[in-house]
Amino acid sequence: MYQLRVLSGSKAGQAFPLTPGQTLSVGRGDATISVPEDQTLSRLHAEVAPAGGGWVLRNKSQHGSLVAGQVVHAEVPLAPGTELQVGGTRLVFEAATGAQAAGAPQAVGGEEDEGAGAKVGAGLQAGLATVAPAFAQGGGRVEIDGSAPGFPFGDLIKGGVTIARANLIGILCAALPGVAIGILFAVVQFAAGFLPAIVALILMLALALAAAAVNAVVMFNLLAAVKRYQEEGTPITLGSYLRFDDLVPRLICLFIVGLSAICCYIPPIFLAFSLPILVDKPQLGFVGALKTSLAFTKKNLVPTLILLIVCGITASLGSLACGVGGLFTMPVAVAAFWLAYESKRADFDAAAAEAGVGA
Repeated sequence: MYQLRVLSGSKAGQAFPLTPGQTLSVGRGDATISVPEDQTLSRLHAEVAPAGGGWVLRNKSQHGSLVAGQVVHAEVPLAPGTELQVGGTRLVFEAATGAQAAGAPQAVGGEEDEGAGAKVGAGLQAGLATVAPAFAQGGGRVEIDGSAPGFPFGDLIKGGVTIARANLIGILCAALPGVAIGILFAVVQFAAGFLPAIVALILMLALALAAAAVNAVVMFNLLAAVKRYQEEGTPITLGSYLRFDDLVPRLICLFIVGLSAICCYIPPIFLAFSLPILVDKPQLGFVGALKTSLAFTKKNLVPTLILLIVCGITASLGSLACGVGGLFTMPVAVAAFWLAYESKRADFDAAAAEAGVGA
């Protein structure tokens, strides 16, 4: 006999026996393992079914499932000890022993653990869910309904928080390149007293340019990391920021957006969406991304302006905690901005077509 044991969420610790000849389903709706509070689950997300003397996972969601860390969109055989993740819910496929094979879902450990031990376990689970759920794994996209006019600002920020919490370690790593540059600045400032003035000035200018380039790379890589998390369930890690895909067009695009702010703050509003567009569709190039952003924003100026204000306020909230909170709130704002683009992707495609931008 085999079973599925839930590792995270409200049903953490419960084991669900697998009965030969019967299929066990997992989802947010009417399923054997129903987790309605996990909004990243589809109503019927996956099934575990007998096949050829063994068991297989059959993905039923367009967002895929994770099996042993790999994204699955169809069917895959299961081996004992294999970890699964559907939406934000993690499970393990394992052999059932003793009372666990009797047929009824039950908490691992037996009824005698319902006292202090169970309370401690529940407390630890709740603590982990609050501080850093899914440290090691991603998966479970955030779904934003973009069918209504404008942007659902509250849902976008909540979605950004959900993504940041599910990838807490990786999100915090976004600050490391900036910290490294800051340390170099401090070293150069200390050494300036021992160097010729012109040399110290050149070093400071070089570091300033390096800082701008590093910030640009981190920004684009964070957007790309959120995109991969949403589409593939790939966790955000330190390695997410050490990529240099399409580096030149990305730097040029960000430079143009920044340059447009010299006169006033209006032009960057029209060009801001060029950043996620270029991440999503690098084949458009920076010119196509800028044109698409301009075409979309001309028809959605007020919602875009409010979105940028909301994301800006969210990012700056970290300053209330001596700036440390920004390590979390800045990535939340970036993730929310990506979700805003993702929720209106069809509108951006239409705007690109109207602007004559080829796909």
